[in-house]
Amino acid sequence: DVIASFLEFTDIHLYGQENLDGVKATPAIFVLFPHTSHLDSMLVRYVLPKEMREKLYFLAKESYWGGSKRWLGQLTNDLILLPTEKNAIPKEAMKEARDVLDRGCYIGIAPEGTRSDKEIEERPFLPGIDLLIRLTNYRYPIVPVLLHGPAEVWPKGQSLPLPFIYRDHMLERKKISVGIGPALYFSPQEKGAITAYVREKCIELYGNFDT
Repeated sequence: DVIASFLEFTDIHLYGQENLDGVKATPAIFVLFPHTSHLDSMLVRYVLPKEMREKLYFLAKESYWGGSKRWLGQLTNDLILLPTEKNAIPKEAMKEARDVLDRGCYIGIAPEGTRSDKEIEERPFLPGIDLLIRLTNYRYPIVPVLLHGPAEVWPKGQSLPLPFIYRDHMLERKKISVGIGPALYFSPQEKGAITAYVREKCIELYGNFDT
């Protein structure tokens, strides 16, 4: 497709693909970290095996991808829109996400809620992960997906992606690294602590991410 064709122009390195083996036959929730670029969700879809890619849905902000923009988002991803009004509880959207998982599909989420250029340790997570895990009765794992470099290709505020860099009188493809972390499983005893734990794990994995 169009996105796959574009990403062929970048230098993408995938690490930890062996961690996908345990979730190829079961639904899972992919947590993207850090969220820095429009490319983030497209990259996850691109690096997944075809049989997983075709069953992947992303949670997205209604304030950004709702209305006339939704058709554009659907060109690259199947979307479930999250309300972003102040104090809104995304329970209905999370129920829709649960139903998608129960059908044997996958959910992708950027728990920061918005793209940012903050330092890794300063990135807060919204509490939706706890709600989704609770609604699914703790049946499905969370898989951290670490992203390094997409902001160099398509940073926030830039209208179009730039996959090349001019260096030593030559055009070079910019490098992007995607790391798949081990699946994380939870139980009802961990109620209320899941989001904080996932955030700590993502920061830890990113710090050890060999790009």
